[in-house]
Amino acid sequence: MKLLLKTLFTLYTIKTMTTKTKLAPLNIGVKDNQLMCDKNGSDFIDLLSDLGWDYQRLTLGGRETYDKLMQMLGVIEPDEVYMEI
Repeated sequence: MKLLLKTLFTLYTIKTMTTKTKLAPLNIGVKDNQLMCDKNGSDFIDLLSDLGWDYQRLTLGGRETYDKLMQMLGVIEPDEVYMEI
């Protein structure tokens, strides 16, 4: 996977949003086809993986978004879905 995700939800993203609390930066990237992340990035990926337990309860749009996120992280293949329903 040649996609490099420098940061998610930080000031480095193209889209920004104002929050009510101070956010800690999280870094997620790919180097030599291996996912690299800092502690906050690892926590984010763990929480996202935990959301998979509720995959069947997500709306169709929620499942599509979840699939895209997991594809971006290399957890599933680009043409794959997390779970067949």
